[in-house]
Amino acid sequence: MPTFLQDLRIALRSVRTTPLFAAACVSCIALGIAANVFVWSPFNAMVMRPLPYREADRVMRLSMWRMNEQRRSAVAFSYPDYDDLSRAANQRRDVFDGISAWYTRAWNLSGMHEPERVNGARVGADLFPLLSLRPALGRFFLPEEELAGKVLVVSHALWRRRFGGDSAIVGRMVRVNDEPYTVIGVMQEGIRFPEQEDLWLPLELGTARTGRDWRYLQVTARLTDGVSVARANAWLGDFMASTAERYPSTNRGFTAWVQPLQEEVAGEMRRIFLVMIGAVTFVLLIACANVANLLLARGSARQREIALRSALGATRTRIVRQLLTESLVLATAGGALGLLIGSWSIELFTATNAPSTIPFWMKFDVDRTVLLVSAGLTIMTGVVFGLAPALRLSATSLGEALKAAGGRSVIAGGRAGRLRSSLVVMQLTLSLVLLVGASLMMRSFLATQQADLGVRPHGVLSADLAMAGAAYDSAATRVSTLAAMERELRAIPSVTAVGFTTVLPIKRCCTTISYFPEGKYYPQSDGPVALRYAISPGFVEAAGMTLVEGRGVLPTDDMRAEPVALVDEVLARREWPTTTAIGQRFKTRPGDSVWTTVVGVVRHVVPRKIVEDRLTTEIFLALAQQPDRALTIAVRSDRNPSSVVHQVAAAVRRVDRELPLAEVEPMTRSIWNRMFEPRVYGIMFAAFGLAALILAGIGLYGVVSYTVARRIQEMGIRIALGAGQQAIVRLVVADCARLIAAGVALGLPAAFVLARLLRGTLYHVETSDVTTFVGIPLFLVIVSIVAAWAPARRASRVDPAVALRAD
Repeated sequence: MPTFLQDLRIALRSVRTTPLFAAACVSCIALGIAANVFVWSPFNAMVMRPLPYREADRVMRLSMWRMNEQRRSAVAFSYPDYDDLSRAANQRRDVFDGISAWYTRAWNLSGMHEPERVNGARVGADLFPLLSLRPALGRFFLPEEELAGKVLVVSHALWRRRFGGDSAIVGRMVRVNDEPYTVIGVMQEGIRFPEQEDLWLPLELGTARTGRDWRYLQVTARLTDGVSVARANAWLGDFMASTAERYPSTNRGFTAWVQPLQEEVAGEMRRIFLVMIGAVTFVLLIACANVANLLLARGSARQREIALRSALGATRTRIVRQLLTESLVLATAGGALGLLIGSWSIELFTATNAPSTIPFWMKFDVDRTVLLVSAGLTIMTGVVFGLAPALRLSATSLGEALKAAGGRSVIAGGRAGRLRSSLVVMQLTLSLVLLVGASLMMRSFLATQQADLGVRPHGVLSADLAMAGAAYDSAATRVSTLAAMERELRAIPSVTAVGFTTVLPIKRCCTTISYFPEGKYYPQSDGPVALRYAISPGFVEAAGMTLVEGRGVLPTDDMRAEPVALVDEVLARREWPTTTAIGQRFKTRPGDSVWTTVVGVVRHVVPRKIVEDRLTTEIFLALAQQPDRALTIAVRSDRNPSSVVHQVAAAVRRVDRELPLAEVEPMTRSIWNRMFEPRVYGIMFAAFGLAALILAGIGLYGVVSYTVARRIQEMGIRIALGAGQQAIVRLVVADCARLIAAGVALGLPAAFVLARLLRGTLYHVETSDVTTFVGIPLFLVIVSIVAAWAPARRASRVDPAVALRAD
């Protein structure tokens, strides 16, 4: 310990005597650490941090899929399937320790001040105990309340916001969808299962018990202690096979498997974040190479000091330890500064870019895990950039030091010079890889911005509403209410079009429907599936959809008329490739006698993540023929849509004061939220590529400057013998060109590997994009030559007399 404290005092004194050198080193390391904090924080939040449930690794999600040779589509469980599954699991208890179901929806919460649309879920009575959750106040649901209990549990956040944190909330009556419910509990703080829900009601399955092909339930289970996921999957596979044998008309072709809830959440993001962690590691390595080069350059001035210490009896181990202590001091300062910059960057990025819909458990903060990772990276960084210079300098003999004093430095021009050159080549290699990744991701993001979404979002305001409660049980009442609402909305001076839809494309996803075209045979369980929308006559115009063929929905397409639908181009080409889709008919159930006639074809509307390669098919039914309760309003205005928010809300209140609006926002904002992932990936890679380019440019500039300084006498002699300025510049740049060529040659194969890893996240950009793989290396070469040109130009202007007198 006394020896370490002595090393630490010497290191701190050395740093104080060279403040500019220390500032340069600390800045490089801070940049590398900040980049790592910026990536590790969301990676920890999305992938590493356990979900807030007891033994979260045993909490499973049961996913059901429908499989055939042409398609694979995710579906939910029907109640009969879930009922059979839970009975089979609870009878044995050797696979699952508990199993429960839930589904999400939104409700109108009223009976206090202004009504509000609140996201929530209906859950089985055993779901919260299965997750080991506890109420902050009151209790959770009882089994007998699962069928028709008029009780509810509110989130801690909703309790604070709408009820003022009133401790007497338990037993209070509120109205949900205009029906009286009793509050029986408040959820523990911080829990909003499954993602952003604030209200929970009993499952209340009702008539859903009889529909084996009505699939809407999500299933969560807890593995019995000691049971593996593989064993649970084998058991579930056997169960699904037996169900398909018993109910072939509805269950043939379906499969299911078990997946840890944490893995389901992190699965899609894990790969891209691992790539990003590799990218920021490259940034950190480039920073380390810069600092190592600085230490090597500074070491030349310390050769005599190190040699004298060695001659006076200091062992090589003692010298290496002292030099590593200095490196660790610099790394610690850089790590602390990088942690502060990274934390600030995360807060700024979250405030300006993160959508409000991210799950409650995704908190992009710097917790203990990120602190430990940052500390580990800081220590590793200090060792990485300090070890090679320490070993190189500690090998300096007194004779080498005396030669250096005479201007014949073996270290400057020999092994140390080769080490510095190798570090520059590594920087250029890693920079090329990051710049290629940044180019691909940014081009992909720009492609998503310019993509044809099938709608024209500018000028459109959207808002969700639900005609809930007994007052809207009648379909005719819902239709007349929408008609009155449309009249009020069209009366707003700047409004040019008004429409209603069950789901606003691009905002959220999605209800599916099976369809069976006339003249084609599909078993009930294997019918083709399309995304289902129901739209009002004005929606095509309000959303800016393009009608390719036929007509849109008309006011006369009501419940008295024959059912009609619009289909998208993808469905039309798939089902009727050689003829027009107009006039074609399909059923939504094989045994139905009712046919729906296609009256129009619209351009495909992007329904989900725009980077998805597979295009789904879409059917747009007439809303008046299937008047759903939960709808989205689309209002097109010739002004900024945000300027009509209050007028739209007032128009709805004039029709029914108890109908709250939710998620009132411009459609462009909805698209902005949907573009979160490609935007984040593009921004991150661009930032990393820029940081790498700056660091590599600084590194190359530093090495060339140092090399020129060590060769100042040579340059003076060349100039004295008649060499012109251009010849000196060419000489220096030619030496740099070899380093640049080596970096590009090593970087291109690695960049191809990175491009392959990014394939699933790219939109309309090939992984072998010629523009990227030619333009980026050329750009890096130009930047590198510019970095080398300044010291080369300076060398060409040296005064031979001054150069020959230089030490």
